[in-house]
Amino acid sequence: MNLIVVEAASQIGDKRDQLSFETLTWVPIDRRLIDTAMLASWEIEWLDGYHLAVWEKIGPRVDGPDRDWLEAATRPL
Repeated sequence: MNLIVVEAASQIGDKRDQLSFETLTWVPIDRRLIDTAMLASWEIEWLDGYHLAVWEKIGPRVDGPDRDWLEAATRPL
């Protein structure tokens, strides 16, 4: 589970109150729990994009077996 900060965002467009979200922790979603047959293409694209972001943010911070695990955990579906 990721920690996410929810805060008021600047008003845009019709000036309604808006919220923005900032992810604080970046953790891959366990691939064993994903049934791609049940997902729409946009959901797979979202997961792949999220995993790419995890890899780009965390990959440079780890090495050895941890990096190998992260690379496998964040590869595209």
